[in-house]
Amino acid sequence: MTLGLVLGQDTPFWLLFAATGLLWLSRGRPRLAGAVFTLCICKYHLAVGLPILLAAQKRWKALASAAAAGAILLGACFWIEGLAWPLRYWEAINHPDFSPAAPRMANLRALAWWLPWPGVVEAVLAILVAYLLWSFCRRTQCLALPPPEPPPPGRYWDIMAMSTTTLSSSLSWSSHCSAPQFPPG
Repeated sequence: MTLGLVLGQDTPFWLLFAATGLLWLSRGRPRLAGAVFTLCICKYHLAVGLPILLAAQKRWKALASAAAAGAILLGACFWIEGLAWPLRYWEAINHPDFSPAAPRMANLRALAWWLPWPGVVEAVLAILVAYLLWSFCRRTQCLALPPPEPPPPGRYWDIMAMSTTTLSSSLSWSSHCSAPQFPPG
């Protein structure tokens, strides 16, 4: 991940946003998850599956939150770059130097590159992949985590004593001079 950041790749950020969104979704915070999923726009071609997942599993609150946050980001793009930015962006990503090795990449475009009507084949393959993802997500509740188990009843005093001791030692002057003291056992 560090190497990716050093080399100028933003995939680690995408992974962070996707994982955080999935975490919030699994913890029952769909609106927050949707807002975090919107940050995956930094690599939108990787995030195409997220709305399919949310719609297939009928997670409407997360999908609505993502749409609202996406609209805000899109509005910010128009405000910052002006009305012509989509056209400039389209021209930039369709420039031959943008992706010079398209036939050698591991994606649908490379697969369709060698076939007749590559654009049509790529679109059909994309629809097929989206349908397969929809079918899988529809049949699987992949984000349902079991609730965390509470500690055994005898451990509450130990946990409270340790957290109180840690907090009080970090707030006292002596914590600047020595390590915090934990209760024995």
